[in-house]
Amino acid sequence: MKSGVQFTESPETNPNCEIGLRSLLWLRTPHRIMELLASSDENYEEDRLVTADDLYHFIQSVVHIPSVLGDGQGGMQTLAIKATSGGMLPKELCHSHFTSLTVKNAIVDACRTLRSDGERPNIDIKDPDVPLVLALRGWNSGSYATASVYRCLSGHASLHKRGYREGSAVHKAAMKESLASGLLLESGWDLLVAAAKKDGLGAVLVDPMAGSGTFCIEAALMAADVAPGLIRQRYAEGGKDYIPPAMRWKDYTTTPDTWNALLTEAIQRRKEGMKWLTDPESTCVIQGNEQYRPALELAKSGSAGAGFNEQSITYQNQDCLNYHPPTMIPGRTIVATNPPWGLRLDTDIEESWGSLKQFLRKEVGGCEAWVLCGNKDLTRILRMKQTKRIPIRTGEEDLRWVQYHVFPPKVASPETDVAEKKEEEEVFVQ
Repeated sequence: MKSGVQFTESPETNPNCEIGLRSLLWLRTPHRIMELLASSDENYEEDRLVTADDLYHFIQSVVHIPSVLGDGQGGMQTLAIKATSGGMLPKELCHSHFTSLTVKNAIVDACRTLRSDGERPNIDIKDPDVPLVLALRGWNSGSYATASVYRCLSGHASLHKRGYREGSAVHKAAMKESLASGLLLESGWDLLVAAAKKDGLGAVLVDPMAGSGTFCIEAALMAADVAPGLIRQRYAEGGKDYIPPAMRWKDYTTTPDTWNALLTEAIQRRKEGMKWLTDPESTCVIQGNEQYRPALELAKSGSAGAGFNEQSITYQNQDCLNYHPPTMIPGRTIVATNPPWGLRLDTDIEESWGSLKQFLRKEVGGCEAWVLCGNKDLTRILRMKQTKRIPIRTGEEDLRWVQYHVFPPKVASPETDVAEKKEEEEVFVQ
């Protein structure tokens, strides 16, 4: 796979798959959670795949049908195959659809051989019991490939889709929920919330260019301790009775009690978290602003879909230049925003960044600001010194998550005006 992290769990060490199921509920940043079944090694020539036949025989040799689909004597489980690739591949392996068919044929033929009645497993592309993912990687300018086979705990649908935007339009520049969560975690929002719950001194998040509200909604989910999987469960077909694929696997002894216990725990944590967030005495404040009314309506709709009312997340409809957040606590406020930088929104870009510059200087002195951008020329408009810059790769886009420590406004005087102008010029030419 192109990127990811790993943890270890197996039917031998954890037969009820609790770690995997808990990850489905609580992890905020992944798109998929998968179990590695087998992989080939680029260093061994016999593992190198060149043709469809090579892939067919590789799949039959590494996929253990009884543990993946059943013992061959009872009813077979349904399956679906998704193929992904990286690098230049051999000619016979470069088409994901036909590659998926090769994998399916290899498994189906193995099943027919195993069963005395010659029956085959059914394909279910909507909600398979065993969603398989084949990851191919090309080597040596497409001379050969290696393969890894995974089964997906959650199905083929991406986990970044929480569900709170179901039934509504999606803003063309909307950020993926998983990316927003990752950026908020990097900014330290979760740590600030944890501190506020202990000392009561406050945690404030502000997005002056909120768009469809992804930063605000994900920040509220963290503050209220709401598991993303709990929202997905609500919007899944079947609702609260939906059972994720990992619960149906033959080689785990998972029972409905395991999943129901995890859901009960998550529901209780959400209840306590929402009580804290909505308490009139709570010092956790989440504020968003969006100039364009249609985007603002999407933000409000998404917030409601996630279970938050207008007291939990407050929105205003202003030009960023004229936005005055009602609550600001120096040292306990994080500004997180994704201003337009030319990929999906390409109008009034420099004007928007100019407004952001004025907002940061006038409204958030003594606070910390994080700005997402894919164009380094635009960040220069802010004329502020970057204190941290984190490279982000999402899709085909190279972005930067940039931190600024915003100093309180200085008392105006001829001397400070000259000094500030000189500082701005030095920052601008960096």
